[in-house]
Amino acid sequence: MPRGNDWSHSHRQHSRQPIGMSDFTCVCTRAWIVSDTDCGCLHRKVEETFQRHQRERGKLKDEYQKQMMSVLTQMENDIEKTKDAEDKLEDLFKQQQKLIQQQCVVHANRLKSLRNIHDQYTKGIKELERSQMDQQGSVQHELRQELGYLQKKILHETQNQEMANVRKTLQTMLAQV
Repeated sequence: MPRGNDWSHSHRQHSRQPIGMSDFTCVCTRAWIVSDTDCGCLHRKVEETFQRHQRERGKLKDEYQKQMMSVLTQMENDIEKTKDAEDKLEDLFKQQQKLIQQQCVVHANRLKSLRNIHDQYTKGIKELERSQMDQQGSVQHELRQELGYLQKKILHETQNQEMANVRKTLQTMLAQV
């Protein structure tokens, strides 16, 4: 049997003859060499494909992680900004609440002051009325006394004048008699 590169040609020539053990060994050895070489290439291709797929998956995974980290970082920044805004609003609310409470206290104090002023005014008016009534009563009493005195005086003067007129008339009558 010829040993060349064309296995199928030598197989055709001997196909009519029975295959012996040495021919079978030769054919198996050839098949093994060819399959070993083909397996090596195939193995290399599979390995290269696997590595290329791993690299592509790695790149995709890295890109995904980078994008996810970017979005998560933005979300964390947004959450932090929101918390800061909430804190500022809470502080502002507390300041406004404190200011309103202070204004309520000031307002209540002013109302108390107004009440006190009103009470003092009312008390002052009542005291003034009482005082004026007392003064009016005192003045009326003095006026009555003075009026009584003047009436007595006028009455007395009138009586004196009448007496003087009666004397004069009597003297004139007596002088004419």
